[in-house]
Amino acid sequence: MAELPRERPVTIVRDQVIEKLTLNYAHNNLDDEEFEQRLSRATNAQTENELMLLVDDLPDIAEPKRPAAKSSEYHVAVNTGPVKEESAIVAILSGSSRKGLWQPPRNIRIFALMGGVELDFTEAEMPPGTTEITVFTVMGGIDITVPPGLNVDVSGVPLMGGFDDSTAGVVDPNAPTLKVRGVAIMGGVDVKLPRKFRRMMRRRSRRHELDRDEDF
Repeated sequence: MAELPRERPVTIVRDQVIEKLTLNYAHNNLDDEEFEQRLSRATNAQTENELMLLVDDLPDIAEPKRPAAKSSEYHVAVNTGPVKEESAIVAILSGSSRKGLWQPPRNIRIFALMGGVELDFTEAEMPPGTTEITVFTVMGGIDITVPPGLNVDVSGVPLMGGFDDSTAGVVDPNAPTLKVRGVAIMGGVDVKLPRKFRRMMRRRSRRHELDRDEDF
C-alpha cells in the first residue's frame, strides 16, 4: 500500500500564505482593510484548509530573488540618463517637499531653520551608485521616505536632536545607495519606508514571534 503524503506543518503553510498576501498587497490586489483582515485571520488560523481559503482567489506572483541575505523583492527605479550633480533645498520658517516621479541629483544639500523638508524617493529614478544627502537643521524636521530595495546609510551629529533610521539598511550590494549625513540641532531627521511597508514589516515581526512561541 502506498504511503499517504504527510501534511505540511501549519507554520510552513502560514509563512507561504502570508507571503502571498503580502505580495498581492504590494501589487495593489488587496486594499488596506482586506489585507489587514486576511493577515489577522492567517495569523490565528490553526489548519491548512483555513489558511488556503484566504488566498484561493489571489493570483500567484513570481518575484525575482536577490542574492543578498536581506534582499528585497521590490524594484528600485534607476536613472539611466544624465544625472544632475547637485541641488540645494532651503526651508526657513516654511516647508518644502519633493515626491512622485522625479530624478534626484547626485548630491542634495538641505538647510532647515524652524522649517520642514519632505523628500519621498518611493517613485524616484535614483542615480546609479551612491546618492548623498547632506543636512543641517536647526529646530526643524526632515522626513525622508525610501522604497524597499534601496540601500540606506545614515549617520549624523545630533545636538539636542536626533537621526532616526527605520529602514532595512543595506539590502542589495548591486542596488543604488542613499547616504544621509549632517547635523541636527534641536531638530530631527527621520529616514523611513512607506507606511504600507512599515505595516508589513511589523506584521512579519509579529508572525515570526508567534512561530517562535509555537516551536516552544
